[in-house]
This record gives sequence, structure tokens and C-alpha cells, in this order.
Amino acid sequence: MLVRLLAPLAIVVGAWWGWQQYRKSHAWMTFHRADGRPVPGLVLTFYPDTMSFAAPSPRPPFGEVALAAGDGAVSVGRELVPGTAFLRYRGDGIGTGYASVGLGNDSAVELQPAARLQGRIGETGKAFVFGWRNFLLRPIADAAITGFGGGEHGVPLVEARSDADGRFELRDFDASMVTLGLRVLKPGYAMAWQEWECGGTGGPVIALTRTEPIRGRLLLPADLPTDGLQLLARGLPGVATSIAADGAFALDHVTPGLLPKLLVHGLPPAWTHLESRGQVGGPPIEIKILRSGVVRGYVLDLVSQRPLAGAMVWHRHGPTGMTAVKSQADGGFTIDRIPPGELTLGAHWEELRPGRKAISLAGQRVFEVQEGQQIADVIIRVE
Repeated sequence: MLVRLLAPLAIVVGAWWGWQQYRKSHAWMTFHRADGRPVPGLVLTFYPDTMSFAAPSPRPPFGEVALAAGDGAVSVGRELVPGTAFLRYRGDGIGTGYASVGLGNDSAVELQPAARLQGRIGETGKAFVFGWRNFLLRPIADAAITGFGGGEHGVPLVEARSDADGRFELRDFDASMVTLGLRVLKPGYAMAWQEWECGGTGGPVIALTRTEPIRGRLLLPADLPTDGLQLLARGLPGVATSIAADGAFALDHVTPGLLPKLLVHGLPPAWTHLESRGQVGGPPIEIKILRSGVVRGYVLDLVSQRPLAGAMVWHRHGPTGMTAVKSQADGGFTIDRIPPGELTLGAHWEELRPGRKAISLAGQRVFEVQEGQQIADVIIRVE
């Protein structure tokens, strides 16, 4: 009898628990129009929402979902929203916009009318009129303009190209947007970025600066193809180039006078390179691709010898500058993609205690890493 009574309860509890787990593993979105009209068919594109200086910009999307007209609700799983993500939505009769979504959350998105923005692209020139020096804006045709939401590492919303007079028009973005980031690329000119306040009067006038490509070559092993490899300029989102079959590259759009770090994106995990910088007008650069080292170890308290979870372990020896990871529950850490050479590995652990003085411990190890070497059981004691 007891079993017969408890069985339905167990089914109900199990169903409720399963539904809660399903809710937590999905992101839920509903759409409605600000004017109350029916929701059109939508194309939803999901992008990473984490900023990365060592990845192409814009970041490749996780994927897309198409909604039929009138279907204003959808849920997606971890394949499109691994934790949190940016959602871009597009459809007929509405402005293209973006929103932040997360697993286990309900996001209500209000679709707004479409807005337009007109502007000009040119190059600053000088002329003398009646003995006075005047600055002129010579038009630049066929420049690529992309409108972003969420900043330089955000979501591409709309695109346009300048005409023979340097004029452009970005169409059909969300009319409620406060600012629209404008990225301009044109061969032979440095990349330009401008944050435009959408509610302002007039339109943006963006001046480009002439430049020339940074040229060089990747020194690659014979068994490593160049397919999928890109060369990026750290700190200049959108400045990137592909690598030729012989390893040659020409990186355009870098502002003269800058010395950006050059990063090879798309290398397999077992490969890396030394830190390299490029300069417009400088000699050709050679970047040697090397087998990367791996260091595994533990962070311990020097006094108690207990392992420390959540310690920051870092070094500055890699091509991106600082690389950092956090130690696990057992104090363990793994850092890969380490170029050969002298490695200074630092660790820092901090405990914040309410109403009491924070505890801060630090330490470091210095040792040599050979090309492709895997080093295990490195102990960093902090005090």
C-alpha cells in the first residue's frame, strides 16, 4: 500500500526535478513588437559575449535559429548559449538589435522600429585659400563600414560601403540604441573606430589615415598547414589577415607609429610562437612557429603546506603577454602554449574575510622550458 501511495509522488517529484534541470540548461527568449503588431519571422544569431584580445573580431557565432512569423518564443541549449551569450535578432520591418541571454534565464526582447544613419568617409588634406591653410576631406570610396552593438568586441549589426563621394548609409538597426560603434576598413588605410550617439544631430564624418601593410613570413614546420591560420594585431579588433601557403603575410590597417603584438590565431594546441611586434614601415618580420611546452603543478601555502584553490597562476612569456589560470580544488594548475626559454611562473592567492584583514599570499618559480617540453609536479609555495 505504501509503495502504491509513494509511487505517484515519486513520479511528480522526478518530473519536477527533471523540468528544473531542463530549465537551468536552456536559455528562454520571448519577442514582442513595441507597436503591438505581430512578430515577423526572425533570424537569431548567438555570439560569444566574452572579450578576447587573442581572437578575430567579430568572433565567429555559435550558430543560428530561424523563427517563423508569429512564433515569438524559443529556448536554446548549451550549444548556442554555453553560459551567457549575445543574441542578435533580425527580421522584416524591425531594427536589427542585440541582447544578452543566459542559461536558466527568461529574456523578454522588445522589437523596435528600424533606424538609419548617414555619414561620410574621407582623408584629411590641406589646401591654401587666399593665403590661409584649410583642411579638406577628400572622399574615400568603397570603404567597408560595420555598425556594432556592445563595443569593439561586440555584435556586428549592419554593414555598408561608401560611394564615390565617400557617403554611406547604415540601414535597419534598432531605433532604441543609444550608441552604435562604427568600424571602418579600407585597403591602404588604418582601421578607424568611432562610437556614435544615435540620438545626435547630423551624421558621423570619419577621417582615415594612410598606412601600408606590415609584411613578413611565418616559419612553419613542413607538417603544419596554413589553412585556417590568421595573423591578428592585439588591441586592434578587426585588424587581421590570412596566411599564404608559403607562410607569407601582409597585415594592413595598422596605424603608423603603433607597435602592436602580432598573434597567430588558429594554431593547434601543441604549437605557439615567441612574442612578436610589428611596425608600419619596418623591415619584414619572421615569426617562427614552435612546439609549445606544458607546465603542470600545484600551489601550496608555504607554512601549512596545504593546497590552495583559486590561486591565480600567471606568466608573461607567451605571445599574448600575460597568460593566467586559476588553481583547482586540489591546488593543481595546467598552463600550455608556452614558448621555449626562461619562464617566471608567479602565483597569487587572496582570501577576503568580512570584518577582518584580508590574507594575501604570493610566490614564484623560475626555470627553463625547452621546446615541446612537458613539465609536471611543479610546486609554487606562496607566503
